[in-house]
Amino acid sequence: MPVGTYIDEIYVSRINSNNFGFLDVDRVEVLRGPQGTLFGRNTAGGAVNVILKKPGKDFGGFLDAGFGSFNRYTVQGALDVPVTPKLLTRVAGYVVKSDGFVKNATTGGKQNADNEYGLRGAIQFAPTETIMWTASVNLFASKTLNLLNFACSAPVAGAPANCDGRYTVSGLGPRRSGQTTLTNLQISVPGVGLVPTTLANGKNDTDYGLDTRSLLLASNFAIEAGSATINLITGYTDLKQDYLFDFEDGRQGRSLALLNPLIIEDAAGVRSPNGSPLVLEQRLDGVQFTQEVKITGAAFGDRIKYVAGAYYLNEANTSDPGDVSTNFVAGTGPRPYISTVGADRTIRSQTKAYAGYVQVDGKITDELTATTGVRYTDETKSFAIADQRDPRVAPVIGGVTRFDLRLTTANLIAFGIPTELSTKRWTPRFALNFQPTRDILLFATAARGFRSGGYNARGTEVSQLVPYAPESVWSYELGVKSELFDRRLRLNATAFQVDISGLQIPSQLVTAAGATIFITRNDADLRNRGVELEIEAAPISGALIYANLGYQDANCRGLPTATINQAAACRALRATRSVGLGTCASGIVTAQGEIAKPVGAPSFTLAAGASYEIPVRQWGLKFIPAINATYSTRYETAVANLTFYRSAAGVVNVDGNGILLGGARSFPTTFITASVAIATLDDKWRLLVECTNCTDTVRTESGVTGYAYVGPPRAINARLKRAF
Repeated sequence: MPVGTYIDEIYVSRINSNNFGFLDVDRVEVLRGPQGTLFGRNTAGGAVNVILKKPGKDFGGFLDAGFGSFNRYTVQGALDVPVTPKLLTRVAGYVVKSDGFVKNATTGGKQNADNEYGLRGAIQFAPTETIMWTASVNLFASKTLNLLNFACSAPVAGAPANCDGRYTVSGLGPRRSGQTTLTNLQISVPGVGLVPTTLANGKNDTDYGLDTRSLLLASNFAIEAGSATINLITGYTDLKQDYLFDFEDGRQGRSLALLNPLIIEDAAGVRSPNGSPLVLEQRLDGVQFTQEVKITGAAFGDRIKYVAGAYYLNEANTSDPGDVSTNFVAGTGPRPYISTVGADRTIRSQTKAYAGYVQVDGKITDELTATTGVRYTDETKSFAIADQRDPRVAPVIGGVTRFDLRLTTANLIAFGIPTELSTKRWTPRFALNFQPTRDILLFATAARGFRSGGYNARGTEVSQLVPYAPESVWSYELGVKSELFDRRLRLNATAFQVDISGLQIPSQLVTAAGATIFITRNDADLRNRGVELEIEAAPISGALIYANLGYQDANCRGLPTATINQAAACRALRATRSVGLGTCASGIVTAQGEIAKPVGAPSFTLAAGASYEIPVRQWGLKFIPAINATYSTRYETAVANLTFYRSAAGVVNVDGNGILLGGARSFPTTFITASVAIATLDDKWRLLVECTNCTDTVRTESGVTGYAYVGPPRAINARLKRAF
């Protein structure tokens, strides 16, 4: 389920704007379930509120430097400078760079490198005892991107000689001096054929990778008025992003129609400099303004506590995406290839939302507290698109103009596709807390939330640019929280059920022509039930042991008739051992004609760890060894659950026979992180040596066009911190 992200209570709508490197973080608050009755934007799955550090009253700070695997180095620091007792300031910054852990066997370069930096300035001004103003300027930049890569043990083509570590083969790489990144592009004009073209607005010159720059301005003006506090929370974000990357590493995409894809190269082995059939390029410029007025307080001797507020959001984005596909040319000789532009458009979208919310906690007795809240949201989204391809793409065929081949706002209207969406929703929340003793709390909650609808802006034909509706969720929890044995043992247990109606499913579809398109649809409902157990123990001084166990059972429900018929047709094809084309392994129907398991929902998860602080007072030091492990059972990372295998006889299949080639399935994995810290007793100096993914586990994190995007390999890093 989607989770809203807040930085100092400022909602950040675009995930790309969240790339702040956790610079200068004080704490992270994680709230589960819909939280629209507390603050900010409507949420369906929960909220993550990242609280950055406020300026300190005393002059001081820290400097932290590190170095590790793949020549990765980090430098970060912060400094508090109080100007007067009423005016405090703080500055912070960080830099992260590395060579990258992936070797490109075609270009010889390194990929998946870290290249980030961030700067932050914050002030806190208290002109009176009842007025406090905090504000910050936060600038973040990143050129980090997880490109498709393979371990040397992976059974796919293109592994270099003496392969060691991770590799890629895509011929698409960083722009060379004096040259464009994408070259020799063509476009298909009906009735004419292929003609030379370029991407509009200079996108051919975009450098390979992901370049993101984001600015966040935050202001919180707090006024105490008796037993209440009024907060005026203002946020502004400015996001700029350029990206160009090859989704399939210079290879054909895997599908039911293409079980044995090839690297895109000619008979002489020259690989396509424009990558594979799925190369996306985009320039994005987006701004967001939010204003929130919130009042919190208590009444009747603190027997009633309340939060109420009004919220406004205005977000405007201009994106300039282009799709380039490089494929073999059929029937013209020994494997020539050609690069064509499938779509090139400018998209403008705007979201305006108004909301009001209130939540009241009332003590019925000293032990029993009831919570009631409600939120009202009024939201409007608008959408406009302009085609930037050769105007001859909309020809007259048989006396009829093919408007569906031109991506324009006018053609959307002609096809009956609305260019504006409006949503009005009431979302309540109810809770009961019963605390029979100081150390035990029983609770039950029921909350409703929703996720906004939108447009399939990635479509390459007008008929694909259809909107999708909001999804609604009811979330229920029943549990206990406890701190036992003089707070040496914390034991929490929660049972939950989540019911989602109109589930937004971002499907990867393959057209009859073999093109891959991405489209979000409200294909089903979903129910997820489960339990979570959290244990934390401090058996002796300095020792901490924890374990978190989770079980869930998630399944799609409420299937439309079209999906039921689609699944039945695919099962018939599999019964005859036919590969099955068209709608099989499409949407939420698997290649076998079953309803796919929801993405990212392993049945069991386990996180466990321990740390022990060992003081050596005669040396003035303390040693802190720690180990953490996470485990999950298998789960799916792509909607249609499509995964490819190679049998002992060399036959590629989708039935689970043989060794894994790639795709959606993430098999049971364990991740281990271990560290040893040496610090002075006053914590002025600290040396940390840490191993991440210590066992060098290869785990699928997402699946696209039949390939598995895996997480980073083992890394060892050392960091030295000095506080002053």
